Amino acid sequence: MAIRIRTVDSVRVALCAAETDAMAGDVYLDDNDHYALAAKFRLDWKPDTWPDYPVEWAAMATQKLRDAETEIAEWSDAISNPPAKPSGKEMQAACDRFNERHAVGDIIHCWTGPREGKPAAYRIRYPACVMSGHTAVIYVYGVGSIALTHVKED
Repeated sequence: MAIRIRTVDSVRVALCAAETDAMAGDVYLDDNDHYALAAKFRLDWKPDTWPDYPVEWAAMATQKLRDAETEIAEWSDAISNPPAKPSGKEMQAACDRFNERHAVGDIIHCWTGPREGKPAAYRIRYPACVMSGHTAVIYVYGVGSIALTHVKED
C-alpha cells in the first residue's frame, strides 16, 4: 500500500496514503517503494527483535482520517460496479435542458480537465448535443467540445 512520510510534531512517521490526505512536505512512496522498504527492513531486522515505537505510533494515530480497509473496499466496489452510462435519451434530455437555459453566445464556466480549481469562462459556439452517441457536450470558442458534466451550473 502506498504511504506518505510526514513529520508530526517533530516526529517522522510513515502513514497509510489511503487513510490520509496529502500535505505540504509529505514524501509519497508508491506500492513498489513501500514493498522495497519492507523487504529491506525484513532483511535487516529479525522477526523477534522488532522494537515498539510508541511515540511514532501515537503521532501516526493523530493523522488518520479514514480506514484503509473501508477505502479499499469502496475503490474495489467502484471498479467492479461502475456507474451506469446514461442512455442516449438521457443525454439528449440533458442537452435540451442546457439549451433551454443557455443560448449560443452566452458565457458559461467550465473545466476542460478534472473538475478541480476554478472553472474558466468560455463563450458558447454551438448548442449542446450528443457527440457520436456517447457524450453530451457543449461547443465553446477556443477549446472545442466540453462534456456537460464539466459545466458549472450557476
